[in-house]
Amino acid sequence: MPIPDRHEPIDFGPIVLDHYREIESAAMVMLQAAHDDDWKRVARIERAIRELATRLDGLAPHDRLDAGQRHERRLIVGRLLSIDADVRRLAHPSNRTLDAMFAPRPAGGERHRC
Repeated sequence: MPIPDRHEPIDFGPIVLDHYREIESAAMVMLQAAHDDDWKRVARIERAIRELATRLDGLAPHDRLDAGQRHERRLIVGRLLSIDADVRRLAHPSNRTLDAMFAPRPAGGERHRC
């Protein structure tokens, strides 16, 4: 196995994406806990996700990802935002009214009224 040259740049992309995948996996478990109405578990998982995100901040800057890695990162972040929204709706069902108020307008139409 060849020894990498010290001057060769390290590709942090796979490491960064693995952290995003780990956060996404924890978020899916958190969503299931929310569906199960297990809010103590949701809080524990939320703390674990915060810890994972802090570790992610300590890695290489995201601008060092290649185009494919940036695309995958955007997809994962989009899914994380969707999971977060689902957990929030389960925690606070009244937020559906706010969601409807701020939803994107349909093409050529008005906002949906609550």
